Amino acid sequence: MKRLAFLALLALASAGSEAATSYTITDLGSLGSPSGYSSASAINDEGQVVGTSGPPGAGHAFLYSSGTMTDLGTFPGGVESGAGGINNLGQIVGSASGKSPTLYYHPFFYTGGKLQDLGFDGAATAINDAGEIVGSAQPNRIAHAFVYSAGLKHDLGTLGGTYSIADAINAAGEVVGWADIAATPEIQHAFIYAGGTIHDLGTLPGFSVSHAFGINKLGDVVGDLEDSASGVGHAFVYEGGRMIDVNGGLLHVINSTATAINDRGQAVGWGEYQGGIPFGFLYEGGGMTDVKNLLPPNSGWTFLSATAINNAGQIVGSGTNPSGAVHAYLLTPVPEPTFVLIWAAGMSFLYRHRS
Repeated sequence: MKRLAFLALLALASAGSEAATSYTITDLGSLGSPSGYSSASAINDEGQVVGTSGPPGAGHAFLYSSGTMTDLGTFPGGVESGAGGINNLGQIVGSASGKSPTLYYHPFFYTGGKLQDLGFDGAATAINDAGEIVGSAQPNRIAHAFVYSAGLKHDLGTLGGTYSIADAINAAGEVVGWADIAATPEIQHAFIYAGGTIHDLGTLPGFSVSHAFGINKLGDVVGDLEDSASGVGHAFVYEGGRMIDVNGGLLHVINSTATAINDRGQAVGWGEYQGGIPFGFLYEGGGMTDVKNLLPPNSGWTFLSATAINNAGQIVGSGTNPSGAVHAYLLTPVPEPTFVLIWAAGMSFLYRHRS
């Protein structure tokens, strides 16, 4: 009888996807001079970013993809454009100016390298993977939220008042935004449009105004609450039929707005500390983190806002870069190193040898 011993090695890996603690930051640059202005408005799950770059009144919509910023241009005779949303197919929406014979601003749909005019006054803010576009149409300069699909524009109406704006749409075609209410002129409430009906999300005690800016596939909504008298705003998350004030996540915050939420429930936005100092934030797990605390050490970036987040946790916005220029940025989470535990287990078996 002969005893053979060996070691069995068991590798146990810890997943870092839920415990990312550091980020890399990428300066997306600008169109034109290196010192030019740029800001990001949306990011898809492929990491493609859209926004606006250039001087006020003459900026152009851009697409940032694979390290390159591309100018999307304007309509014939136009001087200005801005991108509001991008889906996972790389289709982009926004608004652009043209001149025929007078200056106008129309929503655009950008795909296949071409800027397509939707043909009416207004702006487009978001697009889902089904190609459904939302925004606000402005016939007679009175804005109404719309959904544009298969070449047709559908007016979502209001909450009884005059104006409405649509800001985001999810994969199920649920739309969020804000609209005037009937009871009090110039008072807006956040809404969700689903099943052909517009629903008032209301406010919380102490606030008279609310706006919705983002929605995920679960129907969770983010936006802000506002005291119409003082102008003080608080970011909110609406989930499970309940509106939650999340402004208290950081010390000395006087204003905050949540602008986007991904399918993991991570939300981003921006606000002000006491003294009017601006900041961007990431909200997750019931807590709010200042975006500057996610930056690599000595990054040199200051005054970052946060406007959008994708399902990989990548965050975009704008900030002052180390050279002092205000540029769009991309924050990408870096998973924690994988830890491997080696377990030595003594094992044996019986080997019979017959001579």
